Amino acid sequence: MSDLNRQSGNKLQVDLGGAQREEVLPLSAAQRGIWFAQQINPSSSEYNIGEYIEIRGSIDPLLFERALRQVVAEAQTLRVQITVSAGEPKQLTGPPPAWSMPTIDVSAEPDPRTAAEA
Repeated sequence: MSDLNRQSGNKLQVDLGGAQREEVLPLSAAQRGIWFAQQINPSSSEYNIGEYIEIRGSIDPLLFERALRQVVAEAQTLRVQITVSAGEPKQLTGPPPAWSMPTIDVSAEPDPRTAAEA
């Protein structure tokens, strides 16, 4: 895992094994409450959210993926991981994860919306 190098107030500098350094921070009160709830019932999906957005019209899938990667790179909240160090939960904002954007084309289906929702 990562090495904790320097403590500065509530922030810890973390060496992620490369040139990039990230901070480990304590959880907010709301995050701590959610973390404890997950510890009590790890199989609960209470805090999982599923959503879709309907885009009308054509899009360039490569350009769309590039824009989405930019959002993930710039929005720290999409890169927060909860870790436990010395029995205490902490939040680590890591580098953008490796991921791929699957494309499922249902436009040829008799009812594309129903096919997409299924």
